[in-house]
Amino acid sequence: SSDDEALAFVEVLEGLQASHWLYGDEGLPKDLCYLDIADCTATGYRLYLYLPRKVRQADLPVVLSPAIGRLKHMHGFIITGDVTGPIPSELGNCTELTEIGVEKTKLSGTVPISLSMLANLYLLEINANEYLTGALDKHLFVSWPRITTIRMRNNYFVGDFPILDFSATPLLATVDAVANSFTGMAGVIE
Repeated sequence: SSDDEALAFVEVLEGLQASHWLYGDEGLPKDLCYLDIADCTATGYRLYLYLPRKVRQADLPVVLSPAIGRLKHMHGFIITGDVTGPIPSELGNCTELTEIGVEKTKLSGTVPISLSMLANLYLLEINANEYLTGALDKHLFVSWPRITTIRMRNNYFVGDFPILDFSATPLLATVDAVANSFTGMAGVIE
């Protein structure tokens, strides 16, 4: 329901510790810190979060709440800046997601296999995250029939790069995973 989604959004804000951000003279967060819901339509919206470290009071963790999985009408999830913790596996419940962008964060761990459930995803960009490490599940990409772009540059992923099944991902045009520590490919199906 829309009430549950509104409550989930409040929980996400609480997890981001918005009350501890440092504010400038006009009551706005300093240095282009923003949390924005944009491109709102009757069917969904995009969530943008930019949070540089110098905007927050020192040593307060900023994490993504599992409540993010209840934002059922979120089409885009774009995040950058000083956010910690794992990429919530609950993000896989946001089945309307068409794009995910995670860049220059302090998120840790690996990419949850639950993201493989996002059949509407057309863009995945996970770039320059120094604490994203570990192996990716070999089946992460095989259930994305609309995916056109996968960019996973400058992280610390290891092991085999996930299977690329071009029969299941016919629109896939760009795959870029340079500057990781992949040792090979789990497989290519044409």
